[in-house]
Amino acid sequence: MNRAVIFGSIATFVTVSAAIPYAIGLFRGRVRPHFFSWFIWGITTGIAFAAQVSSHAGAGAWATGAGTVSAFAVAAVSLWIGEKDITLGDKLSLAAAMLAIALWKLLHNPLSSVILVTAIDAIGYYPTLRKSWSDPWHESAATFSIMALCNFCALWALENYSPVNWLYPLGMTLCNSMLVALILLRRRKVKAA
Repeated sequence: MNRAVIFGSIATFVTVSAAIPYAIGLFRGRVRPHFFSWFIWGITTGIAFAAQVSSHAGAGAWATGAGTVSAFAVAAVSLWIGEKDITLGDKLSLAAAMLAIALWKLLHNPLSSVILVTAIDAIGYYPTLRKSWSDPWHESAATFSIMALCNFCALWALENYSPVNWLYPLGMTLCNSMLVALILLRRRKVKAA
């Protein structure tokens, strides 16, 4: 078994495993996902997966594919038990992401597409960052930590180290790490509800 298959398998296993603490938190009422974030992440992760497959990422794309399914599943559940406080900033974030997705459809360059979807995905963090700032106890630091690890492993699983393949997992490693840091720092300041 080669390095790419080993790390691709680990990254995919970690991606699927990240759903466990999130699901537990959801059904115990400790986690309230923001639909806008998870919907945006489902779309952008799917686009990144398609770009990685077309650019021969090999096993490095497996976790991205699993992440697509996971994000859409959380988005669907969030319609019933997710965050209901939708602000103008959240709506603007969704509008910006949808506008950028429309622009992505016009591009026929995989690198431009991956740069754009990585930026869109980062925009998708805004509603969850905003919610986590005021209510850090209703977001799963464990899940986002696991997702940072997953994306880091996915980098090692790449069979072709082109920017099309490494940019998205690197960006998501950084975004997830930033969200975890925010959640943990805010938990020191805000008492549990």
